[in-house]
Amino acid sequence: MELSDPKIIRSKLMDYLARREHSEFELKSKLLRKVSSIKELERQIENLKKNGLIDDHRFSEAYIASRQRKGFGPVRISQELIQRGVKEEAFIGIIDSIDWLKSAQQVLLKKSKGKELNDKKIEIKLKQFLSYRGFNFFQIENAIETFNRNEMVDGQS
Repeated sequence: MELSDPKIIRSKLMDYLARREHSEFELKSKLLRKVSSIKELERQIENLKKNGLIDDHRFSEAYIASRQRKGFGPVRISQELIQRGVKEEAFIGIIDSIDWLKSAQQVLLKKSKGKELNDKKIEIKLKQFLSYRGFNFFQIENAIETFNRNEMVDGQS
């Protein structure tokens, strides 16, 4: 089914935006094969941007908050945003304002289930896990060091 009427294209875009925030790139990708006129799609997207309904900065805020709650770090989240067509200047300030060390500590605490890291194999696996989740070397090393000193987040000491 090809969408050709500007009102229908706008309506479809609004349907997507009603569910959650989307980046401009995501919306364009979702409708690219469904529209008869790419220019009309781009025109409708521009109109929605002018009206403040599509905003990559707002999308970045929501996306970063969601991924951080799920235990992902700044490296992975940044890569995912770039894959979703968001320019780095739209999200770099948001990424920089978050305490990622605290996030890494919380993820480590949850993953380790409170066990001590006596075994180097376990420690290596946890470091690999944190790396996979998108935390950088500094954040991983500090989280492990804090964990080993029994000074973890969540009020535990």
